[in-house]
Amino acid sequence: MKTNSINKIQSGLSNDAYLFTRKTNIHYLLGISNLEGSLLITKNDIIYFTDFRYFEEACNKLTIEVVDFVGKKLECINKHVKKLGINKIYFEKDLPYIQAISNQKFFKTKSISYEMAGSLIEELRIIKTESEIDLIRSSALINDEIFNRLLKEIKIGVTEIELKIFLENQIRKLGGEGSSFDLIVLFGKKTSMPHGVSGDFYLTANTPILIDIGVNYKGYASDMTRTIFFGSPDEDFIEIYEIVKDVQRKALNMVKPGARIKDIDQKVKDVLALKGYILGHSTGHGVGLEIHEAPFINVNNDGILEENMVITIEPGIYLFNKFGVRIEDLVVVTKNGYEILSNIDKELIIV
Repeated sequence: MKTNSINKIQSGLSNDAYLFTRKTNIHYLLGISNLEGSLLITKNDIIYFTDFRYFEEACNKLTIEVVDFVGKKLECINKHVKKLGINKIYFEKDLPYIQAISNQKFFKTKSISYEMAGSLIEELRIIKTESEIDLIRSSALINDEIFNRLLKEIKIGVTEIELKIFLENQIRKLGGEGSSFDLIVLFGKKTSMPHGVSGDFYLTANTPILIDIGVNYKGYASDMTRTIFFGSPDEDFIEIYEIVKDVQRKALNMVKPGARIKDIDQKVKDVLALKGYILGHSTGHGVGLEIHEAPFINVNNDGILEENMVITIEPGIYLFNKFGVRIEDLVVVTKNGYEILSNIDKELIIV
């Protein structure tokens, strides 16, 4: 349980409370995953609500009060809210709209205000603890290993989906809980699609391959992309690859505490523009319990990087109906710069 984070939440409360329902936020605060429930935090109380399916496991794992839903969930929560003298409940910003409206109507009939919270939980999650970074590092190490194993499976006639399935199976064999997103393996012209879908496309000689992989390890995600070549790359491909590698290096060199996030994305886009290319997506994103979370590395983000943020740096060039190149590393912001958690060589890998 993240006591410091919970204390920060409680320090701003009086006769109000936070009601967390998203599994990722509850996992972050309590250190438990794969349970269904709601977490109520008041000035002096922490209560986890669940049902009979998860009640025993929750009792075994948690040292806080655990309540088994009896009857309707909101009625049960309301009973405790009334008992504790709470008159206002804050809900998460990314709660589904329909659920938020439904809950708001319910609590209104109970004379309790139900309002969207600020960004407190996001601000807490954005800075990782050492234990969180260790879990993300372990996830990234599995990424590295399954990538190296994949290289041995690349041969004439193999399909994108076969290689994707191989990656997914290897994640489990190496201790991962599964992929942190829908893995991407693309051949040839399909590499020009940043988030293309792997299919029954057969590998032929002299073909670029884009591999975007991520592992979920004990709830924490990783993310890495490499573009490699099967056969003999032509000069056009090598030139594009070197441009992407160079701009990624420039972006990485800007990563340090105090750096303006928007400047990193702008630098990447300015460098590519001088070469005649446009980056259609942002330079990166935060990674943690979710594969895409704050901070988002784009020109609209006025924030600054802080020590122990974990982000991706992933520039790319995508030539329509020809080929694409993306190089993505997972990095943690350190006291004086950054540490790369993705350890696969960025020199062009030719299979």
